[in-house]
This record gives sequence, C-alpha cells and structure tokens, in this order.
Amino acid sequence: MRVRRFVTVLAAVAWLAVPCGVAGQEKPVAPRGDVAGTWTGEIRTPASYSPIPISFKLEETAEGLAGFAWPGEGQVPIKNVKRDGNRLAFDISGPTVVYAFDVTVTEDLMEGSMSATDQGHTWSGKTRLAREKQKRADKQ
Repeated sequence: MRVRRFVTVLAAVAWLAVPCGVAGQEKPVAPRGDVAGTWTGEIRTPASYSPIPISFKLEETAEGLAGFAWPGEGQVPIKNVKRDGNRLAFDISGPTVVYAFDVTVTEDLMEGSMSATDQGHTWSGKTRLAREKQKRADKQ
C-alpha cells in the first residue's frame, strides 16, 4: 500500500510540468548554482485521482548536486544527478520502484516530467514544484 501511494505521489508531481510561459517570451533561468533549497509540489498522472505531494531538498556539495526527496512519509536520496544549464535529471528509488525526473528550473519554479518503473510496469506524469522561501535569521 505504501509503495502504491509513493508511486501515485510521484506521478502526480510529474503531471504539473506544463510550461508556464507566453510564446515568444523567454523565462529567466536559475543560474547553474541556484537550485539549492527545499522544493515542494505535486505529481500528477493520468491514473491518479488527486495530486500526490512531494518535496525535494537540494544542496551543492564538493561532489556536485545532492539531496533527498520526501514522497510521503519517508526520505529517499536523490541519485544519478545530471545538470545541463537549467535542466536537471535525477532518480529516486523506492523498495521496488525507480522514478526518473527530468525538470527545468526557472527562478523558484521546477517543472517537468517523471517516469516510473515498478516490477515491469511503467507510467509517466508531470511534476511542478516551487522553492520555499528562506526565513531570514533576523526575523523570529
């Protein structure tokens, strides 16, 4: 049951990855080093009845970009990170399922597609996440 919910959440996030720009208008992109932070959003798939919440925490390390995903109750490491300008590709794995994300980062918005494979079954969806605003240390 947990695996199914996990898959449904990830699928819902992928569904939201519809481009959000006006034709002929370029969206500002996140600079190469500007993807760190906590990202929250949803996965949507054709098979899910409602959006599935998901969160990512990304940080720059000496080895490159690293982080974790929270698809529901558990924390899962992000693996196989590839970056090309403002595009990111990475995987997260559950007990039997592997999710592959391909997203574009535009300022504080991350959106794109997700595909998942679980015991020979594959499905896809869209994802859309927003970066959480950092709290200033001088405000309590």
